[in-house]
Amino acid sequence: MDQSLISIYENDSHLLSIDLNLSYFLQALSVEPSSRKEEILVEVYDSMPNPLLRRQIIMSMARWKRFYWLKDVKNKYAGLSEWEKRAFLIASYILRDEGHHWRQNTKHSWSPMDTLVRDWFSKKYQETETIPR
Repeated sequence: MDQSLISIYENDSHLLSIDLNLSYFLQALSVEPSSRKEEILVEVYDSMPNPLLRRQIIMSMARWKRFYWLKDVKNKYAGLSEWEKRAFLIASYILRDEGHHWRQNTKHSWSPMDTLVRDWFSKKYQETETIPR
């Protein structure tokens, strides 16, 4: 299945020109990590303005524990959409101490909803140490 998904992307399939299809594609692509699929996620993230697709990619990279990439997103946090910021808030737990320090230093800029997301996920992460889909 992985090769079929990669082929769809590499052949610029018209199927991926619709955001809903691209979202399903990203979901299927992110089931199991591989270096080529990671490259595709990064390419899509860098080329897509859709905040919901970018949020989906942030969550996938967090599940795959791609620290280097998450650290890069952390440095761009101020310019992210609300959807991406909340996804990164969840993803920051993967960064352990660095994520903890980042949350302490940015919580003053959060909305009440961001604080609610942090509180909800903090409890969930302590129990399972997994990132939701």
